[in-house]
Amino acid sequence: MSDLVAALTGLHLFSVVAWVGSFAYLLLVLLPTVGKVTEENRREFLLKLLPRHEIFTLVSATAAIIFGIALYVVMRGGASGAWFYYLWPGMVSGGVAYILMLIGVVPLMKRVRSGDVRALEHPPIAMMVGLLLGFALLLLSFTFMVLAGTLG
Repeated sequence: MSDLVAALTGLHLFSVVAWVGSFAYLLLVLLPTVGKVTEENRREFLLKLLPRHEIFTLVSATAAIIFGIALYVVMRGGASGAWFYYLWPGMVSGGVAYILMLIGVVPLMKRVRSGDVRALEHPPIAMMVGLLLGFALLLLSFTFMVLAGTLG
């Protein structure tokens, strides 16, 4: 049982770090600099980069959710103490961040793939709020999960 917990923990943590990293890259690097690339280079660059980024983000986020649920199911049998109560806010905020990512990132990438590369220069305000809120919730989720791990 401890080998299964260790494997699930490692896979979950790797997936979460990949998800947070890809989300941070999109918000902190790609979106702020896309307007600085010349118009003729922007379209080609984004059409090559974004589909891969979108797939990576969706796969890592989905894997984090799946491995997290599996880890919860395996650990639930022996769940007791304060660490267990830190899981719930972490799971809820992570789930909401996942939903906001689906609402914010996926439609934005769809618009860019259809040729609207200017969508990244001036994305709709609701989409940006969703992305920023999703990122904040993801970091909050990560904080609760780390707390749960240190108390366990």
